[in-house]
Amino acid sequence: MLAALLVFLAAAAVAPPLCKKLGLGSLMGYLLVGLAIRPLVNNLGVDRELVRHVSELGVVLLLFLVGLELRPVALWEMRHRILGLGLAQYLLTALLIGVAAAFIGQPQLWLIAALAIPMSSTAMGLRELANRRLLGTEPGRSAFAVLLLQDILVVPVLLVIGWLGAGSLVNDAFIAPLVLLKAIGIVIGLLVFGHYIARPLFRWVASGGEREPFVALSLGIVIGAALLADAAGLSMALGTFLAGVLLADSEYRHEVELDLEPFKGLLLGLFFMSVGLNLDLALIRAEWLLIVGAALGALLVKGCVLAALAHATGLSGQGGRYFLVALAPIGEFSFVLSRHAHDSGLISPAVAAELDAIAALSLLTGPLLFLLVERLGIYHYNPVEPPTATSAPESGAVIVVGFGRFGQVIARMLLARGYSVSIIDHDPSHVELARRFGWKTRYGDGSRLDTLRAAGLDEAEVLVLASGAPERLAETVRRVREAHPQVRILARAQSRLDAFELVELGVDFERETFRSAVALAERALVALGEAPSSARAAARAFIDHDDALLRTSALHRHDQERLIALAARSRSELEELLARETTASDARP
Repeated sequence: MLAALLVFLAAAAVAPPLCKKLGLGSLMGYLLVGLAIRPLVNNLGVDRELVRHVSELGVVLLLFLVGLELRPVALWEMRHRILGLGLAQYLLTALLIGVAAAFIGQPQLWLIAALAIPMSSTAMGLRELANRRLLGTEPGRSAFAVLLLQDILVVPVLLVIGWLGAGSLVNDAFIAPLVLLKAIGIVIGLLVFGHYIARPLFRWVASGGEREPFVALSLGIVIGAALLADAAGLSMALGTFLAGVLLADSEYRHEVELDLEPFKGLLLGLFFMSVGLNLDLALIRAEWLLIVGAALGALLVKGCVLAALAHATGLSGQGGRYFLVALAPIGEFSFVLSRHAHDSGLISPAVAAELDAIAALSLLTGPLLFLLVERLGIYHYNPVEPPTATSAPESGAVIVVGFGRFGQVIARMLLARGYSVSIIDHDPSHVELARRFGWKTRYGDGSRLDTLRAAGLDEAEVLVLASGAPERLAETVRRVREAHPQVRILARAQSRLDAFELVELGVDFERETFRSAVALAERALVALGEAPSSARAAARAFIDHDDALLRTSALHRHDQERLIALAARSRSELEELLARETTASDARP
C-alpha cells in the first residue's frame, strides 16, 4: 500500500509541471501519467476499482468549493440560464447522438450513448476556465450553468437507466416516489444544517485555536453531505454542491476553501490518473477506428450544438469559443452512467468498455482544444469589465487583519471615508460580534499568505496588521513584501519590543496604548493646574523624544546593558526638554 501511495504521489508531483512546461496543461499530465504507471500499478497488485472510488472524491470536493463561491441569491439569478441554456444543450445533443448511434447499427449503444455523451467534464471545464480567470465572465457563467444542469440531471438519468434494466421497471415504478421523498428530506436536512447548525459548530471548533480540528470538520461536512445525497439516490457531487451553496454566506467560507483546496487538487489529479489506469488498451487497439471515430463524432456533434447555442445567446466570437471548448469533451459522469447501465443489464461488458474508451479519448482532447485555440492564435480572450463611475476614495482597497478594539477603530474610520475594506480575524468571538452588528468580517489566519490573497491582497493598496499576534508579525511582513512588494504595510505594536522589531523591518507602526496614555497624562497636567497650552507642548515634546529614543534603542535591542544606559540618560534629557518647553510655552502670549 505504501509503495502504491509513493507511486501516485511521485506521479502527481512530477507529471503536471512537466506537461505544463510542454504547454499541455496539468490535467493532460495526470491522464498521461495514469497510462504510464499502469504496468507498475499492476505489478504492485493495486485494486484499480478502489483507486477509482477514492478519486471520485476529487469531483465531490470540486463541486463543494464551487458551491462555496455561489451564494443562493446568485444561484437564483442564474435560474433562466441553467434551465434554458443547460437543458437545451443536453436535450439537443442527446437527440442527435441517439439518432447517430441508431443509424450506425448499435442497438445496445444508442440509448446509453444519448444519455451519457451530452455530459461534459465538470472537473476539466471548470479548472481550465478558472486557470484563465474566466469563471466570472459571461462565457464562464454560461459554461457553469450548463455543467450544473448536467450534474443535476445525473440523478434522473440514473433512475431512467434503472427503470429500463431487465425486469426492474415495475418494481422501480413503486420505489421511485419513495426515492423522491427521501431526496426531498435530505435537501431539507442540508438546508437546516446550513442555516442553523453549521455556523455555531464552526465557531465552537474554531474557538480552540487549532487548525487541524477545523480542517477535520470541513472534510467531515463534505463527506457527510456526499453520503447523505448518495443514500437519497442523488449524486454525491450534487449533495456537496448544495452544502457549499448553503455555506457560501458564512464568515468561515474562505478558511474552509483554503483548507480544502490542496485535498481537491490531489484527488482530482488521482481521478484523472484513474481514467488512464482503467483504459482497456487492448480494446482500443482492436477497435481503434470505431472508438476514434465515435470520439471525434461526439466532439463534432456537441461542438455544433454548443456553437449554435452560443450564437443564439450572444456568445459568438471569442467568448463563444471558450464556451465551446470547455463543454465539448465528454465528462467524467459518463463512466458512472455506463457502469450503471452494465450493472442493470442494458449493455454488455464490451459495449461498456467501448463507451469508457470513447469518453476517455474525448477527455484527453479537452486540454488540447484549449491549447490548440491559444497556440494557433485563433483568438485571445481578454474580458473587459465596463467602467464604473466611482469616487476617488473607493479605489483604495485596504485589508485589516484583526477586528479587536484596535482594528475596529481603523476599519470604522476607513469605511466612513468610503474606502473598500476587507476584514480578517482569527478569533471566532470577534467574528460573531461583527456579524451581529452587520460587519462583513471573515474568519481566517491573517498570517497566511493564501488567506490574505483570498481577501484581495493582489489588488490591495494597504495592509493593516492590527491583530494581537506579535510572534507572527515579522514573518507576515516578510512574506507579504516578498510576494507583493507594492502593498504598503502598517502595523500595531503591542509593546516596546514589538516596536523594536518593526523599526528593524522599516514598517510604519503605531504603539497600541502610547498616544492615548500621553493624552491622558496631558489632561492630568491640566488637572494639576498647568495651562492647557503648556500641557499640550509637554505632550508633543514627550512624543517626539520617545519616538527618537525608541529608534535609537532599536539598534541595541539585544544589548540589555546598553538599553539601561540609554534609558537612564534619556530621563535627564527628558526633564531638561520638558522644562524648556514649559518655559517657552509660558513666554508665549
